[in-house]
Amino acid sequence: LDHVRLGSPRFVPTGEPEVLKSIFATWNLLDAFMYQHDANRYQTGYLREIQVRRMVQLVRAPHVKTYCEVGMNGGHSVSAMLLANQNVTAHVFDLFKWKYSTPVVSLLNMTFSPERFDVHAGYSWNTLPDFVKRFRREGRTCDLILVDGGHSARAARSDITMLAPLANARTKLIVDDIGVNPGPGSVLKKLNETYEEEQLTLQAREKALTADKAAFADRVNALEAAVAAADAKVEAAAAAHASVGAQLREKELTVAQLEGD
Repeated sequence: LDHVRLGSPRFVPTGEPEVLKSIFATWNLLDAFMYQHDANRYQTGYLREIQVRRMVQLVRAPHVKTYCEVGMNGGHSVSAMLLANQNVTAHVFDLFKWKYSTPVVSLLNMTFSPERFDVHAGYSWNTLPDFVKRFRREGRTCDLILVDGGHSARAARSDITMLAPLANARTKLIVDDIGVNPGPGSVLKKLNETYEEEQLTLQAREKALTADKAAFADRVNALEAAVAAADAKVEAAAAAHASVGAQLREKELTVAQLEGD
């Protein structure tokens, strides 16, 4: 404890069992905050246990350093991600429209520090564009993305589309409430269908490219054979020329000898 900086956590969960216990304890606290500040519309966090267990596995991957989330609500998902990986910085976009929103943000700021917990208040279609531009300008990406904002198809499509430029080759996208259809579910279905179509198109292009390469290789081989044949003809002509030259030189010697006699 002598080496712990003031204001930083003294107890940090290590293995996954400790992580899950710390998450569930934090969720109890967040539930209490939500009830205390907005009892009339109080509900516990919408993230289910089976979901958070899978998300914990994803966020604990060694390459994950940046977590981007649309739709914080009571802070259950973002707190789980920050607890599960001490090296992660979270960027959260939320309307902050409920009475408990600001108190939850204050609690999370005290718990994780503003350096790890970056919040953006307002509609995501207003706050995401500048954030995406800044991240792209700085060459940064989101390693794990959660889209859990507006549940209309239009809102979900907008969030996913705007965050797409920040995905890297290993980015994982999580979309909540896919059972809402039309809504996030229909958007995700369309994305999967589009991906499958693009994969089929890519495979067709690769097949055509392979055929083109084979045809080009055949043409190159034919050209090399033609060049070899031409070289052979040139060599034969050179040899014939050399033979004729030798014959001429012999005749010239013979003539010279006869003239000398």
